This record gives sequence, C-alpha cells and structure tokens, in this order.
Amino acid sequence: MARYFFGRLISTIPVLLGITLFLFFILRALPGDPAAVIAGQTATDTEIELIRHQLGLDKPVIVQYKIFMTRLVMLDLGNSTRTQNPVIEEIRPRLVNTVLLALVATLIACILGIPAGIVAAVRPYTWMDNLVTILALFGMSMPAFWLGLMLIVIFSVNWHILPVGGAGGIEYLVLPAITLAAYLIASIARNTRSSMMETLSQDYITTAHAKGVSEKVVIWRHALKNSFIPIITVIGLQFGSLLGGTVLTETVFAWPGIGRLLVSSILGRDYPMIQGIILVFALLFVLTNILVDLIYVFLDPKVRYG
Repeated sequence: MARYFFGRLISTIPVLLGITLFLFFILRALPGDPAAVIAGQTATDTEIELIRHQLGLDKPVIVQYKIFMTRLVMLDLGNSTRTQNPVIEEIRPRLVNTVLLALVATLIACILGIPAGIVAAVRPYTWMDNLVTILALFGMSMPAFWLGLMLIVIFSVNWHILPVGGAGGIEYLVLPAITLAAYLIASIARNTRSSMMETLSQDYITTAHAKGVSEKVVIWRHALKNSFIPIITVIGLQFGSLLGGTVLTETVFAWPGIGRLLVSSILGRDYPMIQGIILVFALLFVLTNILVDLIYVFLDPKVRYG
C-alpha cells in the first residue's frame, strides 16, 4: 500500500508539470496587461512600463517560466500582484472555507442520494423508482446559480430563516451546501440505483433469498457492500470536482472561498494568484483520486495493486 501510494504521488509530477506549462503560457497569451490594470486608467506609459519591470513581465516568457518553476520547487507560489501578499497566505484561509463547503455538500448528498438510489433499485419501475428518477433528472438539470438565487428568495428574502450570504456560523453553510449538493445527490442516486440493480440480479443474491436471509440483510450487508466501489468512485470524482467547481455558488452566496478568489484574480489579471489556485485545484483533485483508489482495497480485499 505504501509503495503504491508513493508511486501514485510520483506519477502526479508529470501531470502537474504539464498543467504549469499549459497554464503559464495560456495566461500570457490572453489579452490584457496586469500592469495596466494595477496602474489604473490614468497611468502613463512610463508608469505602466515601470510596473511591468517590477513584476518581471518585461522579461521573455521562457525566463519568466524558469523563475516561476524555481520558486515552485521551493514551494513558493510568488506574491499577488494586487495585494503583494504571498499567494499561499492568500489561498490558505479561503481553501479551508471551500473544502468545508465541499465536505458538507458531499455529506448531504451521501445521506440523501444513497438511500434514494437503494429504494429505487429495490422497487424498480414503481412510483418510488419513477419519483427518484424524476427528482434526479431535475437535480442534474438545474443550474447552480439559479437554484442558489431561488433558495435565497425563499429562505432569506421571504421567510427570513437563513442569511443571504457571507460566512459565519453553521447557518451560513446551509444554502450554499444545498445548492452544491443538488447535482451530487442526483448523480449518486442514479449510480447507486444502477449499481444496486446489477448486484441484486446476481446469483448469490438469489441464493441468499432462497436460504431465508431477511431482505434487510441481503440489501445492506450483501448487495450494498458489493455495489459500493462504483458509488465511491462517483463520490470521489464529484468531490474533486466540487473543490474546483464552487465558483458560481461562492459568488452567489458571497462565500469567501477559493473559487470567488479565482474570479477576482482573473478580473484583476493576477497571474501568480491564478497559477497558484489552479495548481492547488489540480493537486487536490489528484490526491482525491489516490484516496479513492486506496479505499477500494478496504472495500474489496480482492483488489490488489502491483
């Protein structure tokens, strides 16, 4: 296990290098000058050139990339061009908020999505199955920004139950977490139903019923346990996507997360901050996939990694 884990970590290095290469050059190919944004509309050409020199943007792109990679090896993501603070210091508190939001949304999705999928699989082609299918389709079709605005109108503007946005106590987490969880609930429910129906059709399930094993034991101990690997795969992939896909939700609810920071950094042409955030997203997604692979071993003893 340890050898496999470290092997996977090493294999992520070329992936992250490719991301840095693509990201670095694509950012500098986009229109817009960070120096002009920082200097303001009334700045002269001389002032803009001075800022470009201070930021190192007047050097060849290859030289800029070499400097960036040299700092990255030392775990230095540089300083923000807007605040002049270290990028890692700007990212850290916002990353905590984003991970917290993603964890709560994933927990809500698992609590609601897995039982819904089980009910639909155990009672296929009944009104319960049809209801789960319709709700899942509805959840996967709703744009996050629209659902977020509707929740704000209902629970904040009309009923005054929950805050409109911002961060604070647990009540500030409810609406953005539900907004994020809606798609994930639908995805988990559909995959749980599909995996459970396939497992329930196996011969050993029929044998268990023939031996008089109760339906609850068959469903929870035999069928669900053997159906869990595809479900865990979906949960892991969706959780990794949530870490980088909370931009709209964080913007709607003014949640101080890393997605909202990414939007403001793009608008301000803050290259170091954009590069740092994307790299953190990529690393978290890769680590999530590795964690999911490790969970496979504990769920299925037959799984062995070379």
